[in-house]
Amino acid sequence: MLKLVVREFSLSDLDRILEIERKSFRNPWSIRLFKFFSKNSPRGFLVAEVDGKVVGYVIAALEVKLDFRSLSIVKYGHILNLAVDEKYRRQGVASTLLQHILRNLRESGASKVYLEVRVSNLAAINLYSKFNFKVKRVLRAYYPDNEDAYLMSKDL
Repeated sequence: MLKLVVREFSLSDLDRILEIERKSFRNPWSIRLFKFFSKNSPRGFLVAEVDGKVVGYVIAALEVKLDFRSLSIVKYGHILNLAVDEKYRRQGVASTLLQHILRNLRESGASKVYLEVRVSNLAAINLYSKFNFKVKRVLRAYYPDNEDAYLMSKDL
Protein backbone atom coordinates (compact mmCIF):
# COMPACT_ATOMS: atom_id res chain seq x y z
CA MET A 1 0.00 0.00 0.00
CA LEU A 2 1.25 3.47 -0.89
CA LYS A 3 2.10 6.03 1.79
CA LEU A 4 -0.05 8.85 0.50
CA VAL A 5 -0.08 12.41 1.77
CA VAL A 6 -3.09 14.52 0.77
CA ARG A 7 -2.75 18.28 1.09
CA GLU A 8 -3.95 21.53 -0.44
CA PHE A 9 -2.49 22.56 -3.78
CA SER A 10 0.55 24.85 -3.90
CA LEU A 11 1.68 26.83 -6.96
CA SER A 12 4.91 24.82 -6.91
CA ASP A 13 2.78 21.76 -7.85
CA LEU A 14 1.59 23.31 -11.10
CA ASP A 15 4.14 21.87 -13.54
CA ARG A 16 3.60 18.35 -12.25
CA ILE A 17 -0.19 18.74 -12.33
CA LEU A 18 -0.07 20.00 -15.92
CA GLU A 19 2.03 16.95 -16.84
CA ILE A 20 -0.52 14.57 -15.29
CA GLU A 21 -3.40 16.51 -16.87
CA ARG A 22 -1.94 16.35 -20.38
CA LYS A 23 -1.28 12.62 -20.11
CA SER A 24 -4.73 11.90 -18.65
CA PHE A 25 -7.15 13.85 -20.85
CA ARG A 26 -7.81 14.39 -24.56
CA ASN A 27 -8.86 17.98 -23.85
CA PRO A 28 -6.60 19.10 -20.97
CA TRP A 29 -7.33 22.15 -18.86
CA SER A 30 -5.29 25.30 -19.38
CA ILE A 31 -2.87 26.67 -16.82
CA ARG A 32 -5.32 29.58 -16.31
CA LEU A 33 -8.07 27.23 -15.11
CA PHE A 34 -5.77 25.62 -12.56
CA LYS A 35 -4.66 29.04 -11.30
CA PHE A 36 -8.28 30.22 -11.10
CA PHE A 37 -9.31 27.30 -8.89
CA SER A 38 -6.18 27.58 -6.74
CA LYS A 39 -7.22 31.15 -5.89
CA ASN A 40 -10.98 30.69 -5.68
CA SER A 41 -11.35 27.24 -4.16
CA PRO A 42 -8.26 26.43 -2.03
CA ARG A 43 -9.99 23.74 0.10
CA GLY A 44 -11.32 22.31 -3.13
CA PHE A 45 -7.95 21.78 -4.81
CA LEU A 46 -6.11 18.84 -3.28
CA VAL A 47 -3.04 16.90 -4.34
CA ALA A 48 -1.82 13.43 -3.40
CA GLU A 49 1.90 12.86 -2.89
CA VAL A 50 4.06 9.76 -2.63
CA ASP A 51 7.59 10.39 -1.33
CA GLY A 52 7.18 14.12 -1.99
CA LYS A 53 6.08 13.62 -5.61
CA VAL A 54 2.60 14.74 -6.73
CA VAL A 55 0.84 11.69 -8.18
CA GLY A 56 -2.74 12.94 -8.43
CA TYR A 57 -5.14 15.79 -7.77
CA VAL A 58 -8.81 16.63 -7.42
CA ILE A 59 -10.61 19.94 -7.90
CA ALA A 60 -14.10 20.74 -6.65
CA ALA A 61 -16.15 23.88 -6.22
CA LEU A 62 -18.91 24.78 -3.79
CA GLU A 63 -21.94 26.16 -5.61
CA VAL A 64 -24.78 28.03 -3.92
CA LYS A 65 -28.21 27.86 -5.55
CA LEU A 66 -31.75 28.89 -4.72
CA ASP A 67 -34.19 26.00 -4.33
CA PHE A 68 -37.39 27.50 -5.69
CA ARG A 69 -39.60 24.80 -4.15
CA SER A 70 -38.47 25.43 -0.59
CA LEU A 71 -37.28 29.01 -1.19
CA SER A 72 -34.05 28.17 0.56
CA ILE A 73 -30.38 28.35 -0.30
CA VAL A 74 -28.80 24.98 -1.11
CA LYS A 75 -25.07 24.26 -1.37
CA TYR A 76 -23.83 21.74 -3.90
CA GLY A 77 -20.37 20.34 -4.43
CA HIS A 78 -19.19 20.03 -8.02
CA ILE A 79 -16.24 17.75 -8.70
CA LEU A 80 -14.58 19.31 -11.71
CA ASN A 81 -11.38 17.37 -12.26
CA LEU A 82 -9.71 14.24 -10.88
CA ALA A 83 -6.57 12.68 -12.33
CA VAL A 84 -3.86 10.27 -11.22
CA ASP A 85 -0.45 9.61 -12.78
CA GLU A 86 -0.63 6.46 -14.89
CA LYS A 87 2.02 4.68 -12.79
CA TYR A 88 -0.05 5.15 -9.61
CA ARG A 89 -3.49 4.15 -10.88
CA ARG A 90 -5.43 1.27 -9.30
CA GLN A 91 -3.56 1.78 -6.01
CA GLY A 92 -6.18 3.78 -4.10
CA VAL A 93 -4.98 7.29 -4.98
CA ALA A 94 -8.23 8.41 -6.64
CA SER A 95 -10.32 6.86 -3.84
CA THR A 96 -8.27 8.66 -1.20
CA LEU A 97 -8.56 11.99 -3.03
CA LEU A 98 -12.30 11.48 -3.43
CA GLN A 99 -12.73 10.71 0.29
CA HIS A 100 -10.89 13.90 1.23
CA ILE A 101 -12.73 16.17 -1.20
CA LEU A 102 -16.14 14.76 -0.22
CA ARG A 103 -15.31 15.44 3.43
CA ASN A 104 -14.23 19.01 2.62
CA LEU A 105 -17.44 19.62 0.67
CA ARG A 106 -19.58 18.18 3.48
CA GLU A 107 -17.75 20.33 6.06
CA SER A 108 -18.36 23.37 3.83
CA GLY A 109 -22.10 22.75 4.00
CA ALA A 110 -22.78 20.94 0.72
CA SER A 111 -25.79 18.63 0.88
CA LYS A 112 -25.21 17.04 -2.54
CA VAL A 113 -22.32 16.60 -4.92
CA TYR A 114 -22.30 16.06 -8.66
CA LEU A 115 -19.85 15.54 -11.51
CA GLU A 116 -19.66 14.87 -15.21
CA VAL A 117 -17.77 11.89 -16.62
CA ARG A 118 -17.20 10.61 -20.15
CA VAL A 119 -19.48 7.66 -20.95
CA SER A 120 -16.36 5.80 -22.16
CA ASN A 121 -14.43 6.29 -18.89
CA LEU A 122 -15.43 3.02 -17.26
CA ALA A 123 -12.69 3.14 -14.61
CA ALA A 124 -13.96 6.51 -13.35
CA ILE A 125 -17.62 5.44 -13.54
CA ASN A 126 -16.81 2.34 -11.47
CA LEU A 127 -14.91 4.45 -8.92
CA TYR A 128 -17.78 6.93 -8.54
CA SER A 129 -20.30 4.08 -8.29
CA LYS A 130 -18.34 2.62 -5.35
CA PHE A 131 -18.87 5.98 -3.63
CA ASN A 132 -22.64 5.70 -4.30
CA PHE A 133 -22.77 8.21 -7.13
CA LYS A 134 -25.72 7.48 -9.43
CA VAL A 135 -26.18 8.38 -13.08
CA LYS A 136 -28.89 11.05 -13.25
CA ARG A 137 -28.89 11.68 -16.99
CA VAL A 138 -26.84 11.69 -20.18
CA LEU A 139 -25.44 15.02 -21.35
CA ARG A 140 -25.34 14.75 -25.15
CA ALA A 141 -22.17 15.93 -26.94
CA TYR A 142 -20.89 17.40 -23.67
CA TYR A 143 -17.18 17.30 -24.51
CA PRO A 144 -15.37 19.23 -27.29
CA ASP A 145 -15.00 16.00 -29.31
CA ASN A 146 -18.81 15.48 -28.99
CA GLU A 147 -18.59 12.52 -26.63
CA ASP A 148 -21.52 12.23 -24.23
CA ALA A 149 -21.13 12.54 -20.48
CA TYR A 150 -23.00 11.07 -17.56
CA LEU A 151 -24.17 13.50 -14.94
CA MET A 152 -23.66 11.62 -11.66
CA SER A 153 -24.61 12.77 -8.18
CA LYS A 154 -24.98 11.69 -4.57
CA ASP A 155 -26.23 13.06 -1.27
CA LEU A 156 -23.63 13.98 1.33
